[in-house]
Amino acid sequence: MPCSDAQNEQIAEYMQQMLLRYSKSVFYRTVPADLKDIKNIQEFDVLVFFTPTGIRSLKQNFPQFKQHNTRIAAFGHSTGHAVSALGYRLDVFAPNPKNPSMTAELDAYIKLCNKR
Repeated sequence: MPCSDAQNEQIAEYMQQMLLRYSKSVFYRTVPADLKDIKNIQEFDVLVFFTPTGIRSLKQNFPQFKQHNTRIAAFGHSTGHAVSALGYRLDVFAPNPKNPSMTAELDAYIKLCNKR
């Protein structure tokens, strides 16, 4: 089974449930992006992450980053857990029963914040 070094274990579990014989072969590695072109990460209101690798990239590229008023959004439970594991506050999470997409959840969050 071709996969990445950060392969989704749900696929392997499903294949085991189906009693399929397979072996994993890492075809590519997931590496953090080089974000040196961003001079001031604090100027962003919201940082949105869709993978645990994304949030690890933040930590690697900006090790001195303090969240303060910057909101962090995460899509998926693995990504949400990675946000917390790295010591950040998770402000926006999707999918959820009310908003299955990140776009819808951010829209709801912004409307809620603007009412304050």
